[in-house]
Amino acid sequence: MGAKTVLTNDAKQVVSSDGIILTGIGTYQSGMTNFMQRHLIGPIRRAVEQGVPLLGIGLDMELLFDYSTEGGLIPGLGLIKGRVTEIPSTPQLPVPIVGWNMNRLENPVSRFNQIDEEYTYFVHSYYVQTAPQNIVATAEYGVVIPTIVHRGNVVGMQFQAEKSGPMGLNLLNDFLEGVVAR
Repeated sequence: MGAKTVLTNDAKQVVSSDGIILTGIGTYQSGMTNFMQRHLIGPIRRAVEQGVPLLGIGLDMELLFDYSTEGGLIPGLGLIKGRVTEIPSTPQLPVPIVGWNMNRLENPVSRFNQIDEEYTYFVHSYYVQTAPQNIVATAEYGVVIPTIVHRGNVVGMQFQAEKSGPMGLNLLNDFLEGVVAR
């Protein structure tokens, strides 16, 4: 998308970044363990406190919250109040969700407001429960699943933006424009 990026686990570089994108796969525990082992939890929190825009995608959106019930009560980054819990599975709606789902805009004042009635690609078994003011968009899958969350300079996208075609790329570009405008 033309942005200059650096893949790093260097704490000083994280804090001095213009913007941060966290994207990963795996379990909540493995994600938080990776941050802990690399001594990145404090630097990520400091960067956010200093106003650095942060985007969490997929699992890393979930890690933005206080805790998850996946494998017990696992503490998260605590950047947005809320918890992560398992999506109820039914014969008609098996978990994990794998595939395309339509988003519904819940907060039209967000810069990510072009998501309404657009499809994005999901691969996940857990979802976020948070206050309505943190939710930009949702999707239905037996329960209402927040698909984009936004609080201050922190944004999360539950879907795989990079695999969601032109809409996903537009949303990533919106985040990058927010980084440049900072």
